[in-house]
Amino acid sequence: MRFDEAHGFFHRDMMSPNNEQQKTVLSATDKNQALNQAITEIRENWVEYRRQYEEQYDGQK
Repeated sequence: MRFDEAHGFFHRDMMSPNNEQQKTVLSATDKNQALNQAITEIRENWVEYRRQYEEQYDGQK
């Protein structure tokens, strides 16, 4: 997962082991808000994000 502002808007790119990406627009209106939103989201959801990634990775073997 990565958070950035490429393409002119704040968003999250959720990447899979096969390099597919899913973009989700963030509601942030400035860089500070976007950073805080990203930190909060990672802290709250990293275990689930890891589980999903590992599940997809194992499915490709």
